[in-house]
Amino acid sequence: MLDVAKFLPEDPEELRQFTALLLAEVKSQAMLIEKLRH
Repeated sequence: MLDVAKFLPEDPEELRQFTALLLAEVKSQAMLIEKLRH
């Protein structure tokens, strides 16, 4: 696994933005998986 701690921003606002991007990516992938299942 990647050493993610090296890449995480320390600023709380930047962490929020990073988390929002990750959540959007996870949601997008989950929707694609569901689409491919049907």
